[in-house]
Parts: sequence; structure tokens; C-alpha cells
Amino acid sequence: RKWMSDALSVLEDFLAFEEFKADRISRDQFLIQALEKRDLEKLQNKIIKSQFARNVLTLVSGQGSAQLVSLLATPVIARLFIPEDFGVVALFIAIITVLTVPATGRFELAMILPDKDDKALKLLSASLAILAVVCTFLLVTISVIDAAQIRPDWLVPLGDWIWLIPLGLFLMASIKISEGWATRKKKYKVMAHTD
Repeated sequence: RKWMSDALSVLEDFLAFEEFKADRISRDQFLIQALEKRDLEKLQNKIIKSQFARNVLTLVSGQGSAQLVSLLATPVIARLFIPEDFGVVALFIAIITVLTVPATGRFELAMILPDKDDKALKLLSASLAILAVVCTFLLVTISVIDAAQIRPDWLVPLGDWIWLIPLGLFLMASIKISEGWATRKKKYKVMAHTD
């Protein structure tokens, strides 16, 4: 039945060709153009109606709005802080970003894959347990370094902000783990709002 409607549509296009004889294109070229146009329209309709495209658009809009807010806030922040402060924040964020990978064990990516939620929950629990161990170890390490006053030169600019590294790591890794769980549950709107 579908092929018959497609054939009738092509026939209608072919008959419409008689009206376009003045364009000096061949009937074959006209048929090819008609088929390409209809196929392109079908593809566009599938993309617009697909859940995947909506999910991607949701995530992109959330990420884009977060970037826009950051961009608009930059001039204000640049007036409030000196360049050295930006360097300290960059160092702080770099340390946390590097430590996020071992702190989660990358289980936030693995929890998306299992068919059943109980396996995914085990991966979630394992990721949170690894995070707790890494944050505790980091806090003990910072305490020892600070007590012995053997802080490496690259950590000196942080000053007392070094004590916030375990908290920052816990928060950033928790967000990554939550994003993994939200991806599993297909909560894309929640993810877009948290960006």
C-alpha cells in the first residue's frame, strides 16, 4: 500500500512535469529531483519527530545557556578579581578535574550499560564508595603536607584554599555520577537544567 502511494506521488510529479517543459530539463532529471525532494522531506520529518533529536536539542540548549551565562558574567567577574585570583581558581579547578577521573573510577559511564537497574545501582554504589575513599585519602594527605610544611611549589599559590580541594572534588565527582545516572534514566531535561 505504501509503495502504491509512493508510485502515485511520483506519477503526479511526472504529470506536473508537463507544466515545467519551459525549464528545458529532461523527464529523468525531473523525476530524480522529485524523488530526492520527497526523500529529503521524509528524512527531515523523521529527524524532527525523533526522540533522539529532541534529547540532543535539550542537552545542547542547556549547555548553550550555561555557556551564555558564563560569557555574560565574565566582564563583571573581571572587574571584581585580579588576574592572580583567576590563576588560583584555574589551578584549583585543574586539580579537581584531574582527580575526578580516579575518584569515580569512571563507573558513571559504566552504569549506563547494564540492562537491569540492580547492576547499575551496584556500579553507582561502587562509584560513591571509591569517591569517599579518595576524598578521605586526599584530606589525610593534605593534613600531612600542611602539618609537615612540605607543600610543593605548585600548590603554594592555593594557600588555605587547599583545604577545599576534597570538598570540590566530592561535589564535582558527585555531579558526574549523577549525570551518569540521569543519562541511564533518560532525564535529559534535568541534566539541561543543572548545567
